[in-house]
Formats: sequence, structure tokens, C-alpha cells
Amino acid sequence: ATVVLLSCLPACPACTQAESDVFASTGGDRSIALYDLRSARPIRKLVMQTRTNAVAWNPMEAFNFTAASEDCNLYTYDMRKLQSAACVHKVSTDAWFICCMLR
Repeated sequence: ATVVLLSCLPACPACTQAESDVFASTGGDRSIALYDLRSARPIRKLVMQTRTNAVAWNPMEAFNFTAASEDCNLYTYDMRKLQSAACVHKVSTDAWFICCMLR
């Protein structure tokens, strides 16, 4: 398995390194919203089954981000295909902790 180091800032919007105008944020309604500062509204939005605690962009693949969920899993998405997660990382500890320790 390949481990890709991610960076994240808890409680702050996560910006992609490849596109400085695009960032992700989480909401209390279990949503993850992708924004482009050049647009007035979210460009993409998805609603998770449980609340998301942190979002981190993949520095090697500009369109991919990983969300740490309260169900203790990490969900990797391609921002162009939000219908389903590209990968679900099952972890045995708090996913938010794992996400931020990988930076």
C-alpha cells in the first residue's frame, strides 16, 4: 500500500495546493462543500452519513482530498466525481487524529 502524506488544519478550510482559489470546508449538516473564490456559491457539495472532522488535500493528486469522519474512517474523494468515495480507509482509532498526524 502506498502512503501519501496529507496536510490538514482542523477547524479551518482546507485549500488545495494546486489551485489556490479552491478550498473545502465541512458543515454541521454533515456536508463537505468545495468552493472556488471566483464563484459566489459552492461548486460542489456532498453530504456524508456522519459528521466530518477534517479535510486534507492530496499534495500529489490535485483533485483528490481525504475527509476524516466521526465513524473513524477516512474517505478519499476525487472532486470531479463526488458520487462515491474513491477509497475508504478503515482505521481503528480516531480518523481526525490519523489525518492530522500524517502531515
